[in-house]
Amino acid sequence: MSRILGLDFGSKSIGWAIIDNETNSLLNSGMRVFKTSPKQRVIKKKKNQKAFISLNIISITSLILVVLNFENWQFWLNITLTSVITKITLSNQ
Repeated sequence: MSRILGLDFGSKSIGWAIIDNETNSLLNSGMRVFKTSPKQRVIKKKKNQKAFISLNIISITSLILVVLNFENWQFWLNITLTSVITKITLSNQ
């Protein structure tokens, strides 16, 4: 009886499965999920804060350009709305 070992290495987990090659049946499987360290959580929080500040700057700049440049107001309005939606998405994470 030949068997196949399948491995899946992720950034925060490892998964494995053993398959019988003759019957194509799953013999056993499992996974291990690694917890993030407090240091990694702090790094992620700082990255989100920097992104949030950058998006605020883009939003304010875009709104100023909408007021000053009436020719391309639709373009700048789209950028503003996109950055606002992105800010909302990031703040909910």
